[in-house]
Amino acid sequence: MARPLSLFLPPPLSLRHLVLGVVTLCLVTYFRTHPRAGAGAAGAGAEYIYASPLVRPAPAPGLAETGDSELVDTRGSYQRHAFGTNDGGAAGGGTPLPYVNVVYSRAGTLRSGDLHRCAQLNVLVTGAATLTRLVAGDELVTSHQGGLPPDSVVLIPPHVPHIWAFTADTVMTEAWLGDGGAQCAFQAWYYEPFRERVAAAMGGANATTATATGV
Repeated sequence: MARPLSLFLPPPLSLRHLVLGVVTLCLVTYFRTHPRAGAGAAGAGAEYIYASPLVRPAPAPGLAETGDSELVDTRGSYQRHAFGTNDGGAAGGGTPLPYVNVVYSRAGTLRSGDLHRCAQLNVLVTGAATLTRLVAGDELVTSHQGGLPPDSVVLIPPHVPHIWAFTADTVMTEAWLGDGGAQCAFQAWYYEPFRERVAAAMGGANATTATATGV
């Protein structure tokens, strides 16, 4: 005896199940396109952003690849400390020496306004700041406090425009990481809408300095 076709069909979905399904799909889509700061390479932006008319290569910051060097402007100071001896270095086609950049920023100042092909790692030692990232066309703002993680440790994924705004005098470290966590040499591209904010916050002749240094 043939069975009714209805025996082989799943029961109809209730309105509650449909609503839960739609909400779940929306949440998954949101978190895939709006990764939190620190989401790592999984939150990487699209590489085609470098073809945008709003993106241009930033100048080299003029910091030495070996030893200690420093840039000072009205925002504070940007120090680079490289360790060991040069075996070709990034400029010679090799890997950069182990390094850490130490950045002091006064309250009310801005930095970055750029993006990188490597992930950017920042650790806030003291102070406080907000980070704005451009993700899927939206500006996403997160607040970070110096001291203990997780708020003090920020990993900005590759290809993501970002800008730091310091709400207190802040000391933080900065470095760039490639595949497997190996350090990358510094390379940056300005995202003009963000970098213009950095220059405007400095004002006057200092704006030219900000544009020329690349940090």
